[in-house]
Amino acid sequence: MPYVLLTFDEIAELFHCDAAGARSRVIENQWERRRWADGQTRVHVPPEVAHQFMLNYSAQYQQYPSPAGEVGAAIIASTDLIARAEESLEYKFGR
Repeated sequence: MPYVLLTFDEIAELFHCDAAGARSRVIENQWERRRWADGQTRVHVPPEVAHQFMLNYSAQYQQYPSPAGEVGAAIIASTDLIARAEESLEYKFGR
């Protein structure tokens, strides 16, 4: 099963606390932690915490602030995809 490893800083950001608070949370919950070659300690978090982290991360980098923007982007992407498919068919069958 895949898992997510987070640093103490990422855990602190997720739970809106400082690094010491994040460390306390990790110890209280007995989440597995390891020090990596880069000097950072990473924590193996449970699936529900990993899921919340991924939702927060994706929301942070979302390009369109509203659902209407997402629909517009989907229409543009679909139109572009259809145009490329038509060009490909014209190339293959010589219309």
